[in-house]
Amino acid sequence: MRLAPEHYDQLRDAMLDGFTPTTLAAALRGIGRSLTQLVPLTANYTEVVFFVIEQAASADWIDSLIAALKRSNPSNKRVIALPDHFPDAGFSDTALPRRSEPPPDSSDPIPSRQTPAQVDPVVPDDWPEPALDYDFISATRIRSRIDGKEMVLVPGGEFLFGKDKVKWYLPPFWMDKTPVTNAEYKRFLDANPIHKVPWDWDTSSRTYPKGKDIHPVVHVSWHNAVAYAEWVGKQLPTDHQWEKAARGTDGRIYPWGDEWVNGYCNTSEAGFGGTTPVGRFSPISDSPYDCVDMVGNVWEWTATLVEGGYRLRGGSFDSYQDGARVAFVLRLDPEVSLNLLGFRVCAPSF
Repeated sequence: MRLAPEHYDQLRDAMLDGFTPTTLAAALRGIGRSLTQLVPLTANYTEVVFFVIEQAASADWIDSLIAALKRSNPSNKRVIALPDHFPDAGFSDTALPRRSEPPPDSSDPIPSRQTPAQVDPVVPDDWPEPALDYDFISATRIRSRIDGKEMVLVPGGEFLFGKDKVKWYLPPFWMDKTPVTNAEYKRFLDANPIHKVPWDWDTSSRTYPKGKDIHPVVHVSWHNAVAYAEWVGKQLPTDHQWEKAARGTDGRIYPWGDEWVNGYCNTSEAGFGGTTPVGRFSPISDSPYDCVDMVGNVWEWTATLVEGGYRLRGGSFDSYQDGARVAFVLRLDPEVSLNLLGFRVCAPSF
C-alpha cells in the first residue's frame, strides 16, 4: 500500500515518541517480525523507524504494525491516537517520507565549489581499448551503447580506505558517472519484459513516476541491481571501488573535501524529502574523478557481502551529514527495496 505523507508523519511520530529500539523490537516480535532483519544494524533510531514503516507499507502489514504498537504501549497518547487502518493513498509520484515541501524552484542557483580538489586522472599507457559495446568520449570517458550511460575512469593505484584511512591498492576501472536513472532502468525493463517494475512505477504501463526520468531509480533490491548490471555487461562496485571513486586517493571526508557544506548534496539538511535529478548538485559536489551524487540522494548497493547483508554506501535524502561521509557504511538484506535505495555499476579493465 501507499501511505499519504500525513499518515506517514503520524505513524513516524508515534513510533519515535512511544518506543525505543528495544521496545519496538519486542512489539515486532509479537507479529512475527524481526527488527534486525528489517533494518541495517548500524542505523540510528530515526532511520530504524523509517525502514520499518517503509517495509510495512511495501509488504502491506501496516495494520498489523499499528495493532502491535497499540498493544505494546497503550499509555502513549500518540500511539493510541493512531487509527486502526490507514487508507491506501494509491499511486503517487511523490516519494515518502516527505519531511518538508521541496524548495519551490528546483533550478535555483547552486553556490560555486569552495574547496576545489580535483585530481586529473592519468590514463595508463597500456590502458586497453573498451569493448565493442562502449564508445570513447575522451581518454577518461566512455559511454555504454546498451544503456547510454557515461562512465569515468578511476585510475589504478593506492588510496586511503575507510575511517582509519588504510592504504589499499586497486587496479583501474570504469565507474558510472551517476546513479542509474529511471529512464535508464526502463531500457532494461523494456528489454526484459518478464522483470517486475519497481514498486513506485505504474505496473500497467511499466512507466516510472511522471517527471522523474533523470531521478535515480529506487525500490530496487540487490538482486534487481545485479540483474541490471548483468544485462548491461557491468557489475556492482565492491566496497573499495565505490569508496575510491567517491573520495580519490587522499582520504577526504566528503567527495569535495574535508569540510561539510550545506547545499552540496541532497541530504536531510537540504529539505527536499525525496530524490532529486542526478547531477542536481554537480559539479560542486563531484568526486575527484567527476562521479556525481556519490553522497546524498540515494543509498547505493555494493557487491560486498558482510554479516547481515550487502554493504550500502553514500547516504540518501533522508540521511544527515554524518551519513554522507564517504567512509560511512550500512548493511542490508538483498531482498529489501526502499524509496531511498538505488545503485550504480562499474566495469573492470576490458
